[in-house]
Amino acid sequence: MVGTQSNIRRIACAAALLPLTALLLLLGRFIGLQSLPALGESRGWWAEYLLLLGPALLLWAAFGRHWAVWLAEGIPVLLLSLVSFYKQRINGTPLELGDFSLLSGAGEIVGFALPQAKLTGAVAIALGAWLAVLGLLILFGGRLLSGRTERLNALLLGAILLLLLLILPAVPRDLKGCGPVLRLYAAWTEARSGPGSQSVDPAVLEAIRSQVDAAAEKPAPSEAPAPAHTAAGPSPAPTPTPAPLRPSVIFLMSESFFDVTAMPGTGFETDPLKHFHSLCREGVSGDFISPTYCGGTGYVEMEVLTGICSGLLRSGDTLTSLPEEKYGDLPCLTDALKAQGYASVFIHSYNDKLYNRRTVYTAFGFDELRFEEDFPEGAARAGGYLSDGSLTAEILAALDAGEGPKLIFAVSMENHQPYNAAKFGEPCASGLRCPGLDGEETAVLEAYVRGAEDADAALGALAAALKTREEPVLLVFWGDHRPNLGLPDGRNVYAALGCCTGTDTEAWQPEELRRMLTTNFLLWANYGLEPARCTESSTLLGLHVLERLGCPLTDWFRWLQMHAEGEYLMYRPRLYVDGEGTAYARIPPQAELIMDTYGAAVGDVVYGGGTIFRKYRR
Repeated sequence: MVGTQSNIRRIACAAALLPLTALLLLLGRFIGLQSLPALGESRGWWAEYLLLLGPALLLWAAFGRHWAVWLAEGIPVLLLSLVSFYKQRINGTPLELGDFSLLSGAGEIVGFALPQAKLTGAVAIALGAWLAVLGLLILFGGRLLSGRTERLNALLLGAILLLLLLILPAVPRDLKGCGPVLRLYAAWTEARSGPGSQSVDPAVLEAIRSQVDAAAEKPAPSEAPAPAHTAAGPSPAPTPTPAPLRPSVIFLMSESFFDVTAMPGTGFETDPLKHFHSLCREGVSGDFISPTYCGGTGYVEMEVLTGICSGLLRSGDTLTSLPEEKYGDLPCLTDALKAQGYASVFIHSYNDKLYNRRTVYTAFGFDELRFEEDFPEGAARAGGYLSDGSLTAEILAALDAGEGPKLIFAVSMENHQPYNAAKFGEPCASGLRCPGLDGEETAVLEAYVRGAEDADAALGALAAALKTREEPVLLVFWGDHRPNLGLPDGRNVYAALGCCTGTDTEAWQPEELRRMLTTNFLLWANYGLEPARCTESSTLLGLHVLERLGCPLTDWFRWLQMHAEGEYLMYRPRLYVDGEGTAYARIPPQAELIMDTYGAAVGDVVYGGGTIFRKYRR
């Protein structure tokens, strides 16, 4: 009888692991979805449950106490759920595999995000429930395994379950409302078994090699200008800069810059972007389609520099998290410009903690890197960061250093999130009117506008200084992504003013997603450009600048010019934009061939050592 009771007790203790694992899964999803009705609409429960049960069995075998299992598994699960929820709220996307590449700069990221990570009722309930269960298990749990046999059985079952998960084929990631554990696992299986993880078809690589060889026999771009993208479709490119004229080139990526005057439901007493609008009338300007929303600055600058679409990388990879030895193999604008005698400088008005910039830009062959610590002592600050005016001064100083044409790639910081009344401590000067927002909400938008005014003033000062110089200079200015304009109640300014249908970015349709990924760009030169309006993208902007310079192209950029330009503008999960500017939720049938080939080309330069694209290689 005693033995029977003991066996029943052991079975009951073992069975208790099943509902506890289910409860942990429920709490994690409740944090992410923020409501009970949303839980009923989410999918992938069993898959995520098995992902949690395997480690729970192993922890039980190791510790023999339920409270230890609840603690050891609960902390990472809830932490992942919290990080994913607040990242979705702040930057519009949940936690992804590539985000782990930023762990070295976690302190910086927490500093940006913490002021916006407001405690919600759902988060408080979930954390409170988890702590309550932990307390009950500590008080009443007792020992859960009393013999070696039970521990070995738990160890064996857990190991078998995890082994099955390791050998399963790719899991679809479009599981509505799934938690970060399942999302990350699905991304990992895709990276392991998806096309990016396999060797590229040799026939496809041979076809690309033939295309490169054929391109080498054609006239240089200065002899045969290529078509350029416009919002209305392809049109003849402007005549490239005459060969004797080698302009210096300033790439200035302005933090979170976009034309705020075009937002519905807003008005201004004076134009907050008067210099930008004036320069647009003197140059080439229009929409800029970014691959990121409300964050991910480093990913944008990498696409501009390399012409590589990051959406074609293996799942979990980013252009800033590759092995260090890979960056010497990647194509870069510096390859073409350094071959023409350009000196190169990278300037960022912040530190080097994020996006592996010091390693990347050194490998790209930049002659000099300047970060916050390299700015003059006492350089002006605004909004908690070095001001855009200070960055302008550094750009002009770099332009004056040495002889010959320069490539200057500058990234600003002043108008970085968070946006609140305390950021600048004073209202914007342009007299913002926004009747659709209350006072506290208007303060969020006003803080952004105040920073945009400074960005505009710095742009105007830079252009004014360039107008007085005899040397030719081409200025390339754009916003990396839209700002995160989160409101205290969890909404954001965009949804409140009708720019989008809501804060759930995964519910956005292709055209809406394209709109919310759009900022603005400007090409202006002190030697004059024919004014025009067109649509640009992160992967083709660098190529179009090289075309305007009449610069001989490397094999990589020449291949992009001949086989991607005119067919494609941007690709990322859930959005493909073709050369005409039409948005699709996925790559349409008519674009599959070019994107498959583009993907194979990216695979060669990123994962295959760049065996095809060799001209002007570092």
